[in-house]
Amino acid sequence: MYRHHPSRHPMARAPRALLMLFCATLSLLIPAARDGAVPVAEASAPSLAPSLAPASGAVAVRLAARGDRSPIVVLVQQALMNTGIELVGGADGIFGRYTEAAVRRFQADHGLTADGIVGPATAAALGLRLPETGAIVRRGSSGVIVVLVQQALMSTGIELVGGADGIFGRYTEAAVRRFQADHGLTADGVVGPATAAALGLRLPDATQPPGTSLPPVGSGPVFPTRRTCTFSDTFGAPRPNGRTHEGVDILAPTGSPAYAMYAGTITRITLASSGTIAGNALRLSLADGTYLFYAHLDAIAAGIAVGTTVPAGATIGTIGRTGNASVPHLHLEIHPSGGAATNPYPLVRSLSGCD
Repeated sequence: MYRHHPSRHPMARAPRALLMLFCATLSLLIPAARDGAVPVAEASAPSLAPSLAPASGAVAVRLAARGDRSPIVVLVQQALMNTGIELVGGADGIFGRYTEAAVRRFQADHGLTADGIVGPATAAALGLRLPETGAIVRRGSSGVIVVLVQQALMSTGIELVGGADGIFGRYTEAAVRRFQADHGLTADGVVGPATAAALGLRLPDATQPPGTSLPPVGSGPVFPTRRTCTFSDTFGAPRPNGRTHEGVDILAPTGSPAYAMYAGTITRITLASSGTIAGNALRLSLADGTYLFYAHLDAIAAGIAVGTTVPAGATIGTIGRTGNASVPHLHLEIHPSGGAATNPYPLVRSLSGCD
C-alpha cells in the first residue's frame, strides 16, 4: 500500500515563499473549479430587492437565483418540471446548483441568455403569471407578492415566523404592524402604497380587491415522487385479514423524495415505532377536506410536523419500506372530502407521462 511521506513530496522541498504563493493562488481558483466560472450576468445581477415595476407589474429585478429559498422557487421548479426537465430534489423551494443547471438548460433551449437567473423573460417563457394588480396586501392574501413583502420585512431585521412562505397570516400581519409603528405609519397591518414605499416596494395602483390577482403558490397537482413508471393499478386488490388495497404503490429507491401532490396542511403523522402497518406515514389535507395518505416512508422530512402548510411539490418525506412493506415504495391514497378512498391510479398515471 502506498504511504504518503511528506518529506519525499516535491512540494516539501519548495521554498516556503513559493509554497505560500501556491496555496494563495489555489484558494482563489477552488471556488471557480467547484461551481464553474461565474457568468458576468450572475456576478453583476442586482440583489433580490423586492420590487415590481409600477406600470406593467412585471418584476423589475431577478425573480429567483441561486441561494434563494422561498415559494417563488417552488413555482419556478414546478414550471421547469412541467416542461419535462428532470430536477434532482424536485420542487423543494431551494435554488441550488441543480435548479440553476435546469434553468440554464431551459434558457438555452428557448434562445434566452443562459445565466441561470430567473428574470422577467425567463419567467414569461416558463409561463409564470406574476401579479399585475392588487397593490394592497393584507391578511388572507397569498402568492408571489406576499413573498416579496415578507422578504422586505425580514431584510429590515424583523424576525418572521415561517419565513417568506407566501401566506399573509397573523405573524406577517404582526410584523407589518411593528414595521409601521417603527416608521411612523398607521399600524393597521395592511401593506398599502405608503407602507410599500417604506419597505422599498414599488407596487402598481390597486384596481381590484386585494388578493384577486395573486397566483396560488404551488397548488398542484404534481407527481408524488421523481417521475417513474414503476406502478400499476392495484386498487381493490385483496390484502391479508380481509383488507383490500386502497391506493397505488409506486416503487422507488429508499431515500427518494416524496412530494406533496397538492398544496395543503399536514394533519396527521404516525411513526413506525408505534407498530402500525403503515410505518412512517402522514396525512396531507386540502382546503376542501380531501386528504392524501402517504405510507411506508423511510423518514418524515425535516421541518414537517402536524400543522405544517406546504405547497405542491414540497418534499414531505423520503420513500422507504417501514411498516408492512417488503420493498421500498410509496403507498398513496386519496380520500375526496375526507370520505372513502378512491382509485388514485388514473391521476398518478396522467402525471407520470407513462404510456
